[in-house]
Amino acid sequence: MQKEEVKLYQVIDSFVVLYAIVSILYLTFNVGIIIISVPLVPIAIFLVYRRFRYLLPIAIYVSLIFMSTVNHQGVYLSLPLAIATPFVLRAPGAGKRGLLGPSSVTVARYSLVSLLAVFIYPQVSIPIVVVILSTFGYIFYSYVILSKSYTKILALSDTIPVDRKASVTIEVYTPIKSYVIIDHSFGSNIYVVKGRSIIHLEFPAKHTGRNVVDLSVYVFDGLGFAGRYIAKYFIEYKAIPMVQYIVEAVEKTFLEVQDIESFLSNVEVAVYSLDLGAIAVSMSGRKAVDIIREYIHRARAHPYALRIVERFASVLEELSHMVGRGDDVFRRSRWGEYMGVRYYTAGDSIKHIHWKKSISRGIMVVKEFGSTVYEKIYNVAEEGLEPIVITDLYASSVLDLDRIAFNLVKLCLDIFKRSPTTGCTVILVVGDIVISLRGRVVDILYRLYRTFKGLSIQTLFNYTSIHKVDEGYVEEILEIDKKPKIFSIYILSNTMYADKLAEVIIREGCIPPKPFTAIYSRSLELRYAIAKYILSRYGYIYTPLELVPEVVMRKK
Repeated sequence: MQKEEVKLYQVIDSFVVLYAIVSILYLTFNVGIIIISVPLVPIAIFLVYRRFRYLLPIAIYVSLIFMSTVNHQGVYLSLPLAIATPFVLRAPGAGKRGLLGPSSVTVARYSLVSLLAVFIYPQVSIPIVVVILSTFGYIFYSYVILSKSYTKILALSDTIPVDRKASVTIEVYTPIKSYVIIDHSFGSNIYVVKGRSIIHLEFPAKHTGRNVVDLSVYVFDGLGFAGRYIAKYFIEYKAIPMVQYIVEAVEKTFLEVQDIESFLSNVEVAVYSLDLGAIAVSMSGRKAVDIIREYIHRARAHPYALRIVERFASVLEELSHMVGRGDDVFRRSRWGEYMGVRYYTAGDSIKHIHWKKSISRGIMVVKEFGSTVYEKIYNVAEEGLEPIVITDLYASSVLDLDRIAFNLVKLCLDIFKRSPTTGCTVILVVGDIVISLRGRVVDILYRLYRTFKGLSIQTLFNYTSIHKVDEGYVEEILEIDKKPKIFSIYILSNTMYADKLAEVIIREGCIPPKPFTAIYSRSLELRYAIAKYILSRYGYIYTPLELVPEVVMRKK
């Protein structure tokens, strides 16, 4: 409420109080009945302590009744006070949805209580009727004025990631100061509006797919006497998984390159077993794809993660036929402008070897090609250090799995924007197997893009739990104070897992120092805290995922 408006209301209240005091004193001295001056007590308290403003409506209404009980002269003197009483009883704000505002409801309550005095002093009914008629006058005036109010939707989010909120921009116009109430499926919002205003609302996604929000707009006048229903909208927006959102960004990036598939080559694929007590066994090429398929049919503990892996295996097999390079081929293509040099990796073309720098450095280096329009993001990755991305597809919920998949694709996209031909190793952990992918980041990113683009949202994200904890295991956890060895066993098993993971990375030829990051469910914090510690002891450089900047969405 503005200061000028507050001062105006205070002046009106002061005039009403002054009139009530003068009228009561006049009747007291004229009639000689002291009891008439009883309402002066709360009025005096209000004048001394303005914070007791809530006493003023009671004092004025009681004064009204006391004055009308004296004689006909008292009734006449109470009529001006009765006209001003609804204003004194005002309760600015938003009330229940309907015609009557909170001020009108307050007047109705006072009028019902005062009916007791009507049975004793019938003449009291005259000022009460005037109060009611005066209130109806306020209601009618406000209701007519509010008929000029309107709303319209200016902007609406069409598609959002499931972790974001849909934004709605609404234009609201009211000719007088009013309280605008917007009821929707997630609650209510109240705004004070005068003239034309722009209101921004945000709604979360209840689930993936089509979301509908019922939105109703009501308006109450500034004094709270009348309310009016303005409009009703059905807001509809589509929520897509986070991974699909980043896949669309990848698609826009690939569209900038004509005939992207002509630049692709195969990636090295290897599968390892992480069974405790067993030695990691590697199988590569099409044999690895067959092993992946066998594992999918054998293990059904993580159906949604396996759905990703199954689709990924199909993409690997399809693209291996399309590029036609055979098994275990790691071919690099020239892409973009000259960016610098990096260390030689098996499979690099001889024509890209930088002979002069190789001789001066005493080690084989090759020319690196890329695009200067992309920012370098892996600051910790010095020249020639190819990043390692460890991704565990175990998740406690499909939303968690969505986040993991999003971070994996986003990170590969960031590396791709640094240089499309940068070598990269992606380690996918699914249950007790590890799938290793080595190749250019453009080749790996394209396979991830094809994998998640081809997945059905309804199949992958139906918001059901993808993990069940055995009841016996829960009982053991509850009795952990009696069996302290359980935690030790848990630490030991995770340490063995970390050692196995390090063994896989080393067997893949990723000799330290190399930067690595880990993408995993929050429920695996302890496991990967141990893994990061052990890998760091081996000489690998851990790069927190939070340090990677946000993907810059390019506008077409």
